[in-house]
Amino acid sequence: MILPRTSMKIAAQTAETLRAAIQTKRLRRRSTNEDLGQVTVSIGVARLQPGDTPQGLAERADACLYASKRNGRNQVTTDATPILYVA
Repeated sequence: MILPRTSMKIAAQTAETLRAAIQTKRLRRRSTNEDLGQVTVSIGVARLQPGDTPQGLAERADACLYASKRNGRNQVTTDATPILYVA
């Protein structure tokens, strides 16, 4: 999702709202109505930096996404989150 002219704070809040809404959903098999469990999402948020390339922005957003997954899934991580760069 691209949010032009949006602060990091608002982008992170938007991502968190989306994450929380998705978490309320349950997955069901259409043919049997069997409950397959809760749906969750991990989200990475990055901001365009001066001199950035589209590839650099996408790579930072991807790193944030994987940091969310490494740190327990079902969360939002931004490129301003200090834990992102910890090995």
